Amino acid sequence: MATIFSIIASFITVYTILCFINIILTWFPGAKYTRFGQGLSKITDPYLRIFSKLRWTHVGYVDFSPIISLGLLSLLSTIFGSIASTGRLYFGRAIAEIFRSIWGLCSSLLGFLFLLMLIRFIVILLKNNPYDYNSIWGQLDNFLRPLAEKMAKPFYKNQNSYKYCLLTALIFLIVVILLGNILCSIIINLCNSIPF
Repeated sequence: MATIFSIIASFITVYTILCFINIILTWFPGAKYTRFGQGLSKITDPYLRIFSKLRWTHVGYVDFSPIISLGLLSLLSTIFGSIASTGRLYFGRAIAEIFRSIWGLCSSLLGFLFLLMLIRFIVILLKNNPYDYNSIWGQLDNFLRPLAEKMAKPFYKNQNSYKYCLLTALIFLIVVILLGNILCSIIINLCNSIPF
């Protein structure tokens, strides 16, 4: 029985890698239309389309569905690998892995958002005309400004400048990521201590 679960975990891991390669190919124009790209699309697109159809996976111009689809595959691979190594499914360990995967996905998204905001904040500090809305920065601002203003709103009574909203959002994200890591670690340890 352990061998079957090990094979399933390995299959899911390989499929995750294929999905990741397919996602990377979409970044290069024409790469998906090669023989390799088309073959890979036939294998992975049916799964990836399930998540791309979900509205909540899209925030502005950013599509988070690939990250969510890879996260789910990673979770399944971990659960089947755990069953293969222990010979049975422990409820506590399964719940711990679900929490670990969910927080891993959330912290990755928050880290990506932090990186985007940090880059934009640095550009605002260094550039003479940082608000050129016909550039890539204008596109990025369309995505970041509403998020930064929502994160900064509890800390400012009046509407503050975009630069200060970004700075506040950066601090807010650092605190959320640190507290999330601590809380997730506590929950995972509690779940792993469940004896069944």
